Amino acid sequence: MKVKRLLNALLLIGIVFFSLTGCTQETEFADMEITKIETSWDLGFAPFSYYYQRTFDFKKGKVYDTLVTDEEDPEILEIVSKAKDFNKPKQIASFTEEQAVALYEKIKSLGFFAWEDKYITDEVVTDAGSKRVSVSFPDSTVKSTIIYFDYPPNYNEICNVFMDYLGVNFYYIC
Repeated sequence: MKVKRLLNALLLIGIVFFSLTGCTQETEFADMEITKIETSWDLGFAPFSYYYQRTFDFKKGKVYDTLVTDEEDPEILEIVSKAKDFNKPKQIASFTEEQAVALYEKIKSLGFFAWEDKYITDEVVTDAGSKRVSVSFPDSTVKSTIIYFDYPPNYNEICNVFMDYLGVNFYYIC
């Protein structure tokens, strides 16, 4: 009888332990100076409002793609072949803390964090798309840049760094 109680107690402790820790192992990069970089690309006029978003999650070491829309009309969503994937982040890659730190140091040295809020020229075309880059920091602040017909310094080089260090493009679509 004592053995049965002991086994039940151990089983209960095991269940509690695994429920608290979870079955999946997430990496937390505790010392990162950024928590997330999100890039989005609005492709201009469309039958409804949507854009492509890529998220580099520096807390978990994962990269997600999301096709984002506010529309919920199933007939409209059928227009786009990926309609079933709207608003559902899909993990496409993962990276180590060492890769994240190396990427951070490289983009910092190229002036990534000194980009201005807007890169817009007088060459405005009303049906052209725009790009957005948002960087989230541990103190919950966010710095965003809008790219519309003009590009920040070292833009192409920084885009290439993401492919070189993490194996994925800077944007969902390149």
